[in-house]
Amino acid sequence: MMKKTALAIAAFAWLGVAQAQEVPKIDCGAKPDYPGRLGMSVDSKRKFFEREMKKYGDCVKTYLDARNKGIKDNETAAKAAVEDYNAFMKQIQEAQKE
Repeated sequence: MMKKTALAIAAFAWLGVAQAQEVPKIDCGAKPDYPGRLGMSVDSKRKFFEREMKKYGDCVKTYLDARNKGIKDNETAAKAAVEDYNAFMKQIQEAQKE
């Protein structure tokens, strides 16, 4: 029962922190303009589009990597808070037995 309570407390605390933090919006500039099927048949236009798509894709991947790291860091902090709370509650229970 106490573990469920501790988890609930940690979850609500984490949600409050998560909602309070502002997540930066993605800023990868303008999306590349697709030159169309005919444009893609022109070597220079196709290469330019592919190069711009690679830059845009790399930017999106970098953004997602940063967001996923933030998620993992928040999960780690939430788990640590639960463990700390549970350890404290265990100390109190042990002290009450004495």
